[in-house]
Formats: sequence, structure tokens, C-alpha cells
Amino acid sequence: MIAPQALVAIGGRATRLRAEDVRVGASKSFMVSGRRPLLYWCLKSLHAAGVRRLVLAGNEPVHLSKAEAVLRCAHFEFDSVVYVQDAGLGLHGLPAQLTGLLEDNVLFEAGHGISHPRHYLAMLARKNPDNVVFSAFPTNPANPRYRVLVDGEGRGHPALGPSKWSGLGPPLALAQPMLIDRRYVELLAAFDYTVDRIADHYLATGRLAAVRSGLPVEFDLSGEYRVAMGWYRLSLAADPAAERPWSAAALAPAGTG
Repeated sequence: MIAPQALVAIGGRATRLRAEDVRVGASKSFMVSGRRPLLYWCLKSLHAAGVRRLVLAGNEPVHLSKAEAVLRCAHFEFDSVVYVQDAGLGLHGLPAQLTGLLEDNVLFEAGHGISHPRHYLAMLARKNPDNVVFSAFPTNPANPRYRVLVDGEGRGHPALGPSKWSGLGPPLALAQPMLIDRRYVELLAAFDYTVDRIADHYLATGRLAAVRSGLPVEFDLSGEYRVAMGWYRLSLAADPAAERPWSAAALAPAGTG
């Protein structure tokens, strides 16, 4: 599959982080590591994976102005960038709100999440016309994300399913980035824009795929924030100019199992 358009959510209120006295600023996308906002590293990786068309959605004008500033200073360019102020009604309903701007296949990413380009490419390789592809991470009991078992071909199975799946190892937590399509967007309303309910649907019909990530999960809680930022500090500090192309030396490649 040719690299699709990317929808990147750059807003949000970071309510849980702020409640734990973490200084967030405008949004999580603009927290800094490696002398750059996290959004910069997110977009750089998407670009390295071949993405050239972006929709950037934030619920406040400041999110959009800051995103424009990030791209003005970047040493890479996209063919098309659309900035949209969304209604702030929740992350997972965003594709439905913006359906008129989206192509048939879309990488749906959080602006504060960093994935290796190889992870995006593995997601593209796993996509077919019927499925949706999530990213899979080790579980965190403090943040109970949707959990699945993932087999060697990347198919998701119920975490509490039959014993025949018991050899697949511990359950993994699903999170962004996701590779979605028009059918997924059309189904969102029927499932109340709730990611767990729509994941249930795809899982029950054997159409949920996942790619394991070797990078930290996009963070919601202070513990996840500390892990992610600590990892980013070590990895991005290896790039003194903050511009070296993505490589195995700069970031460990994502798992594709």
C-alpha cells in the first residue's frame, strides 16, 4: 500500500496529566524533547515513512498556530497540510467529525506519540480492505487500555479467549497510531464513538490486526509520561543536530511480530 494520508490529533486537555501536576503547556503535542516539540518528531517519522498529506486537528487556535510554527522550522515538507479546529468532543470521534477531509485509508496518530517509520510501514503491510490495524504495547495496570492477544501473523484475539490462544504470550494494550479506513469511520456512530466498542466489533469478526511497537506508548498518566520522556531524552539526544535522518542508531526499530 502507498503511504496514506495522516490525521494527527494535536489538541486535548491532558486532564489526567495536569491533575498529577505535570506541566503540559498548550497540549501534549508541544511538550519538548531533544530540543523539539514532540509533534516535530512525530511528523518527521511520518514523513520518513512516506506520508506526504496531513490533516492536523486541534481544539484551540493555539494548537494550530503552534503546529504551523513546527512545520515552518522543519527540514522536511509535506505536499498537503490542512489545519482544522475541531469541536473538542473527544479523540476517537475525530475521524467522523472530519470525514469530508479524509481519504480512504488514514494513519490516525496522536501528535505527542513517536513511532519509528518502520512501525508505520509494518502497519501498511498488515492492512487489507476489511481490517483495521492498531499499535500494540505492553499493558499498564494503571491505565487499562483495550487488551488483545496477538498471533504471529498480527491477528488480534480476545485477551480472555479460549485456551487455544494461551500460547500467544501476555495480552497487549491497543493504542495509537491506528490505520483506519472509510468503513471504520462510518461505523463510529453506531458504536457511540467508543474505541472499545468498535474494537470489540472488529475483534469478533476476525478483522482486528495489530503491530507490536518497540517504543513507549503515547502517554496519558504521569508514570507513562516519565517512561516516554526518559526514553526520548536518551534516544533523541543521540542526534546532536536534532536533524539526523531516522535510523536504527537513532531509534530502535519497532517489532513487527
